[in-house]
Order: sequence, then structure tokens, then C-alpha cells
Amino acid sequence: TQMWLGYAGEIGGDGKSADELTFLRDVRAFRNCLLVEQPDGDFAHTLMRQFLFDAWHLPMLRALKASSEKRVAEIAEKAEKEARYHLERSEDLIIRLGGGSEESHSRMQAALDALYPFAGELCTPDKIDDDLTARGVAPDLREIKKTYHAYLTEILAEATLTAPWDADVRKGGKQGLH
Repeated sequence: TQMWLGYAGEIGGDGKSADELTFLRDVRAFRNCLLVEQPDGDFAHTLMRQFLFDAWHLPMLRALKASSEKRVAEIAEKAEKEARYHLERSEDLIIRLGGGSEESHSRMQAALDALYPFAGELCTPDKIDDDLTARGVAPDLREIKKTYHAYLTEILAEATLTAPWDADVRKGGKQGLH
């Protein structure tokens, strides 16, 4: 985070440091995806929220390593190792708790059902995303979505959790990333 904020300060033209951007910006300048704004609730919700983010974050960083902006590629390269570690940890816990006791499985399924609708935002490009993709600065989020969805499908099955898109298809609707 500090590397990204440091870079933002450099390219923002005002020379603000990472600390200034973190702690001294106006409340309206704080932006993030809705998934990470979801409350902790119980441990299952905290863990599932982390897993859903981690599962997107790693392929995003891997794709950013090919950025036309050298500094973006360098930061992504440095951040990948830690993101991989986070994903390994959250994946392991999702699988163990999803396939654990009836209680742990139930809580993990409820957390997935509650949080998954917020994950779609991670892979939904806007005009800025499309511009960055066209310039080679950032990957196409539609491609990240394919990787993300395939990975989630695999891990949720291993965790014996019903993917929300599978449950929703049975009801005749669509949800989240679909």
C-alpha cells in the first residue's frame, strides 16, 4: 500500500507523501471497493471477505506486472509475493472450515452468500479502467474476471461450498460476477 500511495503522490503532481495521502486527505478522497467495507461480523465473514479479495488481488498483481508503466510493473512485482502468501492462508482456511463441521460449513456458506454480491465490483470496469487498459497501464478487468471466477469455482468446490452462481442458477436468476 505504501508503494502504491508513494507512486500516487509522485504522479499526482502535488508531491504528497504516502503518509499524507493516507492520513491527511479529505474524507471524500477515500475510495475503495464495497467488498472491503463490509463489517467483520463473525470470523466466517471476516475470513470470506479476505478470501474473496485475495483471490482477485493476486491475478490482478500478476497482470499488472506487464504494465506499460515501469513503476506500476515494479510495484506489482514486489507486492505479488505477499499477496500470494495472503491467498494461500485464506484459501487454506476457507477449505478447512467449509469442509469442517456442520457449524463451520454453515457459517462459511452464509458468509459467502452475503459477501459474494460485492465481489462483482472488483471485475467491473468503468471508463477509467478501460482507458488504462487501452494504454497498456492496467489489465482488462474482463480477463481478470475469467481467472478469478475459475479460481473461485475450484476452491469453493474443494471447500464443499455452494457457489452463489450455482445456487442462483437453480433459482433462475443471476448474481455477482455473472
